[in-house]
Amino acid sequence: MPNDDIRQVFIEYVESFGKEYQDREFLEQYIRDSYDLTPRGIVDGLGLLDVDYNKVSAYGHFGKEGLPWEQ
Repeated sequence: MPNDDIRQVFIEYVESFGKEYQDREFLEQYIRDSYDLTPRGIVDGLGLLDVDYNKVSAYGHFGKEGLPWEQ
């Protein structure tokens, strides 16, 4: 059972390949403040526990209706 108290954030660096209109530090802070990037936040935010993975595994997993990452 995963530990729900994990607070490790996955973002450490933002790469915009020189196309940013804001300072990189501003962008990094904006992302940290706007998104929950803990493991639990990513799972909840993408609805990864609400998917029938038996249906996803058949005939590929892109372009299927009803998948949270396709919206």
